[in-house]
Amino acid sequence: MKKHYILWYRLDEKDRYLIWFSSQVDGVIVRQKKVQTFENVADLQAFAAAQGIKLVPEEPVLYNFDTVTAWLTDPNQALNCTDCMNAWNLVNDLTTTLGMKFKGNLKDNLTLLTYDKICQNTVIPAYEFGAEGGKTNFKDKERRLLAEVMEQAMQLARKLI
Repeated sequence: MKKHYILWYRLDEKDRYLIWFSSQVDGVIVRQKKVQTFENVADLQAFAAAQGIKLVPEEPVLYNFDTVTAWLTDPNQALNCTDCMNAWNLVNDLTTTLGMKFKGNLKDNLTLLTYDKICQNTVIPAYEFGAEGGKTNFKDKERRLLAEVMEQAMQLARKLI
């Protein structure tokens, strides 16, 4: 059974909202092949009510694309793994919903390892590349891949939402 949630995101210093759903395959609500976004929660809730979409009553958490954009100016600086993971996951769901390709969806070993390291590091607010961390320490090739994935994620986010 699908569960629908309010998803709050910040992109290019603008806060907006969309309806994200959890199911066998996660996704977002689209209309006429375009992601349905809203300037405020009240408009989103009115849309959901009109469409018969029951929203899970919980406070939305910010998906901050702006911190990812800032990190991309210098991928050797500290990384907010939570924001990168959220960007990766949301763009994954956007592209899956719309049937588009996304480098982050690849299932090769390097992509999977890099994603796993981001997920493992979400407990650390800002992770320094090169810091001691064993399995969670990013290698240069993983950092380069992450920068490529995040660059494409930002391009897709700007295009789709």
